[in-house]
Amino acid sequence: MAFTMFFVSHRRALIIVLVFVFLYLSTSFRNVKSPSLLGLSSTPSLNPQRHPIEHLILEALSDFQRILEHESHTLSDAAKAYRQRRGRHPPPQFDSWFKFEESQNATIIEELFDQIYEDLEPFWGMSQMGVRQAARRVDMRKIRIHDGVVTGEGDTDDGDLHRWVQALSNISVSLPDVTLPINGMTQARVLASWEDVCASMATASRSETSPSETKREFNRPKDTEDLLEIGNPDWIRN
Repeated sequence: MAFTMFFVSHRRALIIVLVFVFLYLSTSFRNVKSPSLLGLSSTPSLNPQRHPIEHLILEALSDFQRILEHESHTLSDAAKAYRQRRGRHPPPQFDSWFKFEESQNATIIEELFDQIYEDLEPFWGMSQMGVRQAARRVDMRKIRIHDGVVTGEGDTDDGDLHRWVQALSNISVSLPDVTLPINGMTQARVLASWEDVCASMATASRSETSPSETKREFNRPKDTEDLLEIGNPDWIRN
């Protein structure tokens, strides 16, 4: 009985303390409407009288406010931001993508996608047919998108592959015909030698093409590509 009373009293005390902490934090966040009102820079100085988590929260708010200041509000501004950051004209259907982002109130066009573009950079040094051939001849599970229909190839019982197919099916009508190799291993697979990657990076030019040479629609794979000999290249490593 004594132990029960002891446990109940301590539990009540803990609840009361948590309530006070919640009210304090709620008041603090309610007063912080904008990091700029606090005179914060992108790297606010630490206040020894505050918990470090408060510093991290305010720093994140400040960084997010800075990102919002570069938000694009028109298609023209979004295309300009793309050219400035990528050195290329926007891809086909960029206007449709911007319209969707605008409907979701998420028109932060460029800053969040740097890593994706860095990973894709070597492919700019390959021909369209070369990319398609490389994707088809790799001995891996694949996802194919053709005429808006998504199918999986390989171990179709794999849960991850099935989830990828389901996710892409929701937007497949807006995607071009493409073959996507999927790595089903828990570790990374190296599919190109370092020398080949460096050569592709050197070939990939950031110079803009003439607006008259840009395309509004994605090219579709040619039927003749399927007649080419397909086999695993000798530089593939597992």
